[in-house]
Amino acid sequence: CAWLELLFELHNFNYHLAIFVVATVKVMKRLGNFIFTTVFFLIAFAHVYYIAGPTDINCDKVPMDDEDPEKSGRWACTLQESYRHTFDHFMDFKISKGVPNVINYA
Repeated sequence: CAWLELLFELHNFNYHLAIFVVATVKVMKRLGNFIFTTVFFLIAFAHVYYIAGPTDINCDKVPMDDEDPEKSGRWACTLQESYRHTFDHFMDFKISKGVPNVINYA
């Protein structure tokens, strides 16, 4: 926080730094709405995953370290795991299995 205050104080003395600081503040203001909307949609998807979670397994009886949670769908048993799974996959840029290669080049 001190570095940010120093940057705002120094931009009063250096014109080029002032341009950079003002441009950065404008970009961050515009990105705020985008970040809010993205997080809102991620939370909505996490809730959908949790509500539509696995119906073929009993979440209470499945051990957490028995098998891969991706295969068993155990990650949708709790809301916290659903949040974690949704945010992890949003930030994961690997190509998922079963996705045609045509989509990757679009």
